[in-house]
Amino acid sequence: MSQPVTLSQSLNTVIFNGQSNSLGWNATPILTTTQPFNNKMYSGGVLVPLLPDTTEKPHVTSANYASALRYKNFGTPINDSLAAFTCGVGGASISAIQDGSTGFNQFKSNVDNLLSVDSTTAFPIVNFVQGETDTENLMTGDTWSTYFTSLYNSMKSYIDFKTSNDSKLKVVLTQPSFKVQLNKEIVLSQLKLCQSSDRFFMTSPMYRYPYSAADKVHLTNVGYKLMGAYFGRANSEIMAGKKPQWLNPLSAEYSGKVIRIKFDVPALPLVLDKDNLAITTNSGFRVLNDSADNPITNIYIDGDEVV
Repeated sequence: MSQPVTLSQSLNTVIFNGQSNSLGWNATPILTTTQPFNNKMYSGGVLVPLLPDTTEKPHVTSANYASALRYKNFGTPINDSLAAFTCGVGGASISAIQDGSTGFNQFKSNVDNLLSVDSTTAFPIVNFVQGETDTENLMTGDTWSTYFTSLYNSMKSYIDFKTSNDSKLKVVLTQPSFKVQLNKEIVLSQLKLCQSSDRFFMTSPMYRYPYSAADKVHLTNVGYKLMGAYFGRANSEIMAGKKPQWLNPLSAEYSGKVIRIKFDVPALPLVLDKDNLAITTNSGFRVLNDSADNPITNIYIDGDEVV
């Protein structure tokens, strides 16, 4: 990583922001009932063990899994503390969580609270879970990217000002799957941002996580715990000065009736997972000629390519 994040010797904080899926919406029963490491949260003027309150929270699992992997993979002491908080706003467009909004003020309040307890606290990472509302409302990808970049700059400026350091803040994203058939611009803009900047990184599309059967918008308690673990893995790598692992599509080439899609694969083999993911037409691949579907007769893996 060309610009590693700035870390504290005492307390480093991972932040979740976005909309309701960043909050662990209605995810009961709570699965995480103990704090297995030395991770903390702010409560009533002091630091207390990091635990969910009313629902399973992805920010809790993210910090815990990051602690486990920092110890296992990078030799970080097991009692090295992380703090975590979430400041997402349910149902919010990205335009509604900009500087000056209630959501942004909540972000600032959480930063201030942690610094009031430990003035050396660092804030190296924001995990961002947002896009469902803007996808449904047909926001363009360029508009979403402009708002996202503005929000990033505002968060980084506030953190840098309050800590008197250049945080070199990184943001880790996940792509929402809600109504992506209606509007794919948001998820494509998220991918483009992560492919073109060393400040932004992808974890995984959200379709791989278990969704609530009640509304098909929010995840189950297991889904939030799994999503938190994926963010935690990325967070551990960022704090170690490394780029997070993610399956990154690089290019597509065609010759005759054969199309080869090349991926950057963190760990081979590349597979079409039919055991853990829902069955989809043509494993989720689609070929369009103008606006018409071209039939796919066969799909297979060849090294780091889907053919």
